[in-house]
Amino acid sequence: MDNELVKKVARRVFEKSSNVKNYVMLEGLIRRFIQLNPDADPESIDWSAVWDDELTYEELVQAFREQYPMYRWDDRMATEEAYNGDRVKSVVEELSTKLDVEDFDRLIEELQKLRDEVLEDVRKIEAETPQPKPEEVEVKAPRPETPPPAVEEKPPTVKPTLALLAKYPFLSAALPVLRPYKLETAPQDVRVRAVERILEALERGERGVIPRLEKPWLELLSFPYARALVNYVGDDWLRRRWALAEAARVERLLHREDDETLQLITREVKVSAVKTDGWVMHFTEYLRLARRLTTEPRFKLVNRLVDKGLVSLTRPELIRLVREKLYEIFAEQKNPPPSWSPSEAGAIREALNRRASKIIAPAPSGEWPPCMVAARNRVSELGHFGLFALAAYMANRRYSIDEIVEVFKPRSDFDQRIAKYQVEHIAGQRGSRVKYRPPSCQSMKTHGLCIDNGRQCPHNIKNPLQYRPAGPKQGSG
Repeated sequence: MDNELVKKVARRVFEKSSNVKNYVMLEGLIRRFIQLNPDADPESIDWSAVWDDELTYEELVQAFREQYPMYRWDDRMATEEAYNGDRVKSVVEELSTKLDVEDFDRLIEELQKLRDEVLEDVRKIEAETPQPKPEEVEVKAPRPETPPPAVEEKPPTVKPTLALLAKYPFLSAALPVLRPYKLETAPQDVRVRAVERILEALERGERGVIPRLEKPWLELLSFPYARALVNYVGDDWLRRRWALAEAARVERLLHREDDETLQLITREVKVSAVKTDGWVMHFTEYLRLARRLTTEPRFKLVNRLVDKGLVSLTRPELIRLVREKLYEIFAEQKNPPPSWSPSEAGAIREALNRRASKIIAPAPSGEWPPCMVAARNRVSELGHFGLFALAAYMANRRYSIDEIVEVFKPRSDFDQRIAKYQVEHIAGQRGSRVKYRPPSCQSMKTHGLCIDNGRQCPHNIKNPLQYRPAGPKQGSG
């Protein structure tokens, strides 16, 4: 391995990136990448964009694996797959030393005979099958041909085990296990773990709740209790934040599963994807699941390979769409029993209040246009267009990156690393280095973000950046 290359890349990233603090871990991760991908260029990885010093080494590996699935990140060799690969390799080597040309010729001859015998059997079966007489054949009006399904999906054969249900407690196989347990009589350790899951969701968000699979019963039972507790507290932001963190937890686990398990999960959550050479999904299903992801160019339908209505997906992309579906499922409002009054609700509300008190964002002054004041005040529910408009406006008003990122903290899907990366793009500090202007006033009207149809703004402005507050009215006396 080229140690100088490792140190060169690590030093460059460390010196230019303000968010990378652990140089030793960075160098170790780059060394791992070069060792596993000797033909790849480590400079092609945007190390600082994915880096998060709050993650453990294994969590960082997982984060880079999700962002760059085309490269190898896993160095585990003592797996069943690797063992089977070694067996196949040894068999091939053995055959290559024992078989000569005549052996191969005899093998080809035997295969040809077998093919001829199979074809002969098929002809005999067809000849013995009675054919209907011409007068017995019912003549029907021709029907338009229905195209056969493009692919045939085989049902997964994965057996639900306690370990599997602990990872995926939303599976239908978990219902008979959970049914005997009641919220009112949940064991103390289950309730403690449920609170832990919610507090982790508050802090980690898109990084996901950390699985504790060493105690599968506890992990399984704490999920429904945590969900009921979130719904009992009744805070919409909390429910969406918890749903995001639990869906992200499942996403991380699915990257380590085989295709059979992934197929089981997709069927359970009603994501219609089929395994072929890769994975395919009908474009209508794809559009529904990817509607929140289209700010990423790779998820736009125009950038996808579509054949006969089927969208081709990589495995990581399919898992990302499964996460979107799970977020929808987990974020649904579920009413807990009216007689249930959990004591843990107070601790959850206190944590919410503490988090809210930490969010200090620059309040819009009287010099902001009404549309941007409104966007700032309801940032937690803005769509992607509104978020872009607000970030671009603040960037052009010379707010710092950290000040802009701070504004987005109230969002339930807030992730510090991703938000900073996107704001830096808008501010022209990444990518093409183009600093984006906010959308025009006409675009703001089209997207329903203009206030009072522009009557509160000077009539001649074309962009929110041109807004200037009216001066104080002069008295008549």
